[in-house]
Amino acid sequence: MYISYLYTTSSTASFSLQSTLLPILRWQWEGEIQLRTQGGGEKARILHQHGATGDVCTQHVPMQSECGKCSKMDYTPKRRRTHKPEKSALLEAYPHDLQLYKVPPIGQISLVEFQDLALERQKVLQLLELTLAQQHKSIDEIKLAFTSALKKEGYHAYARLVNALGCSSHTDIDLEARRRDHIAHFVLRLAYSLKDDLQNYMLTYETELFKLRFHSLNREGLTQFLATSGLHYSPVSQEFKEQNRQNLYMSTAKEGDFENTDFYELPFDKVVDLISDRKVYLHKGIAYVPQNDLITVFLTHFRTNLSIELNKARKFVLNNLDDERLQSFLKSLPECFTGMAKVVWNSQNVPIAKLNDLSKTSYPLCMRIMHEHLTTNHHLKNTGRLQYGLFLKGVGVTLEDSIEFWKSEMTKKEDCNEDKFNKQYLYQIRYNYGKVGRRVDYRPAGCNKLISEPVGPAEVHGCPYKHMDTDELTKKLLECHLPHSDVGEITKLASEGHYILACTRYFESTHKQPPARMFLHPNHYFQESRNILTIDEVKEETTVQDTYMPLSPEKISQPIKVKVENNLDTSNSVTPSRQIEKKVRTLDKKDKMDPTNIEALLNDDSD
Repeated sequence: MYISYLYTTSSTASFSLQSTLLPILRWQWEGEIQLRTQGGGEKARILHQHGATGDVCTQHVPMQSECGKCSKMDYTPKRRRTHKPEKSALLEAYPHDLQLYKVPPIGQISLVEFQDLALERQKVLQLLELTLAQQHKSIDEIKLAFTSALKKEGYHAYARLVNALGCSSHTDIDLEARRRDHIAHFVLRLAYSLKDDLQNYMLTYETELFKLRFHSLNREGLTQFLATSGLHYSPVSQEFKEQNRQNLYMSTAKEGDFENTDFYELPFDKVVDLISDRKVYLHKGIAYVPQNDLITVFLTHFRTNLSIELNKARKFVLNNLDDERLQSFLKSLPECFTGMAKVVWNSQNVPIAKLNDLSKTSYPLCMRIMHEHLTTNHHLKNTGRLQYGLFLKGVGVTLEDSIEFWKSEMTKKEDCNEDKFNKQYLYQIRYNYGKVGRRVDYRPAGCNKLISEPVGPAEVHGCPYKHMDTDELTKKLLECHLPHSDVGEITKLASEGHYILACTRYFESTHKQPPARMFLHPNHYFQESRNILTIDEVKEETTVQDTYMPLSPEKISQPIKVKVENNLDTSNSVTPSRQIEKKVRTLDKKDKMDPTNIEALLNDDSD
């Protein structure tokens, strides 16, 4: 999507969406002049009053010419009208519930709607991210859970699109949902094109969203989608199907209803993955793909096309988009909802002497298990050292303290002295902090990676809610002094595959309240825990002070104020910084806490 903008003297702005790389600037001064230059020689209609008689001069003259009657130039003021597409125009533009987003939107929208659509789309993708992390067993279960989450958040238009059959309904509500979906995708494409990790995020979850919607299409919807998408894949005739019945049946024996399955002719190079899995019948360079496997072709095409268009969008935003309002909004959009799967970095140094206490109060269960295994057995296998070491880096343990911590624990084992530690384990610690090797600032692994990580014998890394059996998980939770009722609820969620919900329930049980925001990252869990416990500690300290010395009104400081400054440019620094200014109740102004610097790196853990 490329934007030309309409400036007005009022604070309300509307944006015209055009399919061109170079914005076409149109100026409008309310009550003075309106020019719409579309080509050479266009004429402007001139209307103005003559004297006190009220005569009106009405004629067509070329632009910048004078009125033949009074030698004056005047341009009639015109009210700016909000363009609202008629139903016929919307139906022509959006004949189907699903599209490949190849054609940019055309029309006018207000700046407010521009922003709302982008924020809505971003939130929808984050809800999908959370749904996928719950490890549902089938695509129908995913769709049901995602639809429920959308309706709960009030995104009924998207819930409708996820379950739409294709082209069976063309009500005003359907057409408006398609229009909003179209524009929102392109706006988000501009914002998420600016960084590689954002591009990867959009590629992943836009593809997953497309997959769910494609799965909902009925036969008529699929046929119409093939006709409107520009991909000419034709179904085979019934005669061909009968002649090659045995070969076609063998390729779909596990799919079930062969008689009602349509097959499509595709060039073999479009379905290499299906051929390698022996899921299609191949004859003379033509692959005969059953309807249920056709989604593989479209997902590959969709992702490839979106990847190319994201790179084009990045060039446009950097080279052609010079409107400061849009630049500011697009750059800050990815941070509007601090992602549930984002790394929360803390530059406040955490002393290693406090790690034992923190593991019992603020660690998620996965990290608590690794910490206790390390302090008990004085060893972790390679993946465990990697996951826990990066977690410690994220919570604020410095490189020097990390080396000291690992050395002090691992050298307690009889077969590991300091020389062996320096030779076998020191390099990996320095590597994690980006001091040796590729010198990359590695990020702690998120929940999705921990859940999908394989766990072998004698290994304790990964997600305990997935990798522990029910008896082992129950025993561990009881060791953490959780109530039996909570233990039963957590193990039930884990056995049903709701690993993130089980972790959230563990948080509620250990903190006696739910987290302020949902999380998909161990370091985010830790930060949510510290936010709650730190507030409790401040309240407790203030209560003790109030007991021994009364406070006068003039000595009470202002309520907590937080000022956050996001540094979006990470090219010259390892982590962007946020400055948080915090004021607490004290007896004297000189005892107020100084502003404390913390660092926050909000990047997903896709790699």
